[in-house]
This record gives sequence, C-alpha cells and structure tokens, in this order.
Amino acid sequence: MHKLVIVDDEYLVRLGIRETIDWAANGIEVIGDASNGKQGYEMIKELNPDLVITDIKMPIMNGVDLVKTLHKEGFNGEIVVLSGYKDFEYAKETFENGIFSYVVKPIDNDELLEVVLRAVAKLEQKIKDRTLTSKVQTELPTLQSEFMKKLLSSNSFVGSDIPSELSNHDISLPTNGTMALISIEEMFKSKKSELNIYINLLKEALSKEKIAFVDFDFQDSIVMFLNSNDIEKISLICRDTFIPFEQKTLTALTVGLTLYSSLEYIQKTYESCLKLVQSKLLFHLNTVEMELDDQTSYRHRQSISQFYSIIAEKYSMQLTVRSVSDEMNVSESYLMHLLKDNLGKTFNEILTGYRIGIAKRLLLSGKYRINEVSDKVGYIDVKYFSQVFKKIVGVTPSDYQGHDIG
Repeated sequence: MHKLVIVDDEYLVRLGIRETIDWAANGIEVIGDASNGKQGYEMIKELNPDLVITDIKMPIMNGVDLVKTLHKEGFNGEIVVLSGYKDFEYAKETFENGIFSYVVKPIDNDELLEVVLRAVAKLEQKIKDRTLTSKVQTELPTLQSEFMKKLLSSNSFVGSDIPSELSNHDISLPTNGTMALISIEEMFKSKKSELNIYINLLKEALSKEKIAFVDFDFQDSIVMFLNSNDIEKISLICRDTFIPFEQKTLTALTVGLTLYSSLEYIQKTYESCLKLVQSKLLFHLNTVEMELDDQTSYRHRQSISQFYSIIAEKYSMQLTVRSVSDEMNVSESYLMHLLKDNLGKTFNEILTGYRIGIAKRLLLSGKYRINEVSDKVGYIDVKYFSQVFKKIVGVTPSDYQGHDIG
C-alpha cells in the first residue's frame, strides 16, 4: 500500500477526498490529513508518505512554501497540487519544485484519482530505477573485474581499441605506469580474507606516497594499475606490507611488477606479470618497457626470460654467475648488469629469494624434513640454510614448519 497525506485548510475538502474515493481498492492508504502547510510539513516529516495532496492557499504556511521546503529537503514522494482557476498562475511556481501535477477546484473525484494513480506509476518506476541503479552499483566492481580478467587473459580483444573497450565499461586506468599482480598460492586460498586486510594496508601506503591506483579482484589474484613508474619504490612498499603477512599467516605470496608505457600494451604487461608469478620469483621485478619495436628492449626481455627459465629449472644445483651466463651465451658482466639494471637485484639475491620461496612451500607441505628441504633447494649445509631462511623469513625453518609463531 502506498501512503497518502492530505493537506487542505477546508475540513470538508479533506473529508471528501478521504471518504468519497475508494483509496484502498487502488492500493493507497490515507495515513493523515492536515489543515495548514506547517502542520502538513510536520506530519510528512514524521510519517514519510509516498504521496501528498496539498492545497495552495492555506494559513500559516501555504502550499507553495510547503512544496519548496519539501523539495529542498529531498522529499522522494510525489506531490499533487489543488488550485482554483484564479490561483493557477500562483500555483505554476510549484512546478519548478518538482510537483507531479495539479487538479483544479472544484475537485472531480475521477480526475483526482486518475492523476494520483499516474503519480503512483511514476513513483513505482522511480523505485525500480533506484533499485536497478543500486544493483548496478553493487555489482559493477564484480562486472568490471570479470571484464578485466577476460581482457587481460584471453584472445577475445586482440586487435581491439583497448582504451575504447575500457571506456565502454566505465573503467579509467593510468595511461602508463606499473601493473602489479598479487597472487596467493592455491594451498593457501583460505587465507584470502586475511590477505584482503593487507591489501587495504597496501592501498593506504600507496596513498601516503601519493601513488594513485585502480585494482581488480580476480578471485585467485589481484591486479593493480598504479600511476607511477618508480617500480623500486612500489617494490619496497609491497615488501614492507606483505612480508609481515607471510610471517604472520605462514602463507606463500607472489607479487609480479611490470612497467607499461601505454594502455595498448596492458595485455602483454599482464603476460609478463603472470610469467613472474608463475615462475615464483617472489617480489622480483620485470622493469622492461613493453615497446615491441625497440630491439634493445626486446633483447633484454628475451635474456631475462631465459634467465628465469634456468633459475626455475636448476635452482637446486650449485649455480653461479659464470655457469648461468655460459648457458645463456652472454658475458658475466652483461648478466650482472642485466639483472641489476632491470630487476634491481644481484644474481645471488634473486637465486636466494627463489630458493627460499620454494623452501617455504616445501616446509608447509609437511612432506619433508628440514634437511631434505635444504638439499632440494640447493643448500648442502643445513645450518647455513637455516641462517639464510631466518634472515629472509624472520623465523627458523622449524618454527615456520611447525607454525610455532606468536
């Protein structure tokens, strides 16, 4: 039932509107009537009706002032104004304040009912529109994330105008900057809710550094677009945020960072981030620009990809700069500069980080003793392995494996 309040200074008019029209049969309930605008205003504020029928000329507060006040305060219902022929010019002012319609006195019941029912139809449409808008606003982030995942990880948009596709889905991204892909291991999916807390901490830290971002939740990972090319600063912020998360939850987390120079390249950028994550080089960075016509940049990308493959395949062996550079057919100097200039780390830092990342997974699997894990990740000396592990993770392998952390 829609609720109706009647405001008119003539008692017989109020009585006639209330009693001579079968409101209930039309889904309407008269919940009150008032003899002047002030009394009507107070009643409307208290009862919050869907519909108001009000006269124009009334003592204390007239109908025009009542309509103006309700409009100013954001009344969401529909208002029908009653006016005599001589009051029509005066009544027209109410149209500027959002009334639905007017009925000229003396009142014809059929005409008044027809106008009120049209007001009800408009009211119901507004309710539907608000519900739809609310639903769209609620579901929009999910819909946008689904679109972004399809855009980045499928071939459906090859050759498309990416900026236009983004605009069509009401998505605004930095035109260039850094993409971050944050992924949690399959065996730790139950920690996703805790990860979200740290994602919010990351957002706060980025905001403090005045780094704007747009993020999308892909369920199994989170993708962020940041309007900064300072990939080293972003890396440090990620480390400061997520290392405590790993230590507290004993969860293996992987972050891939890649610069992009144009929105046209974000699919290639995502592939680069995904490769970093899949290779499980924890927190290691790919800073190579996605300029596909730059042959020098292309060579670096190829070399870095080859380096990753060797590390991922042979991390358990006694690798050195020389052995890896020989396999890549490059000089030791070239390899060291390639890693430092493009990944921001030394050969040993990258190798150690990768080995410890694998060790964490092996320890948490519960299938191996510490000495077995040490051997599997390339450390002959278990004591030295434990020292390196504690330096990077913050706890000993035995504490990490036994979850013995306060």
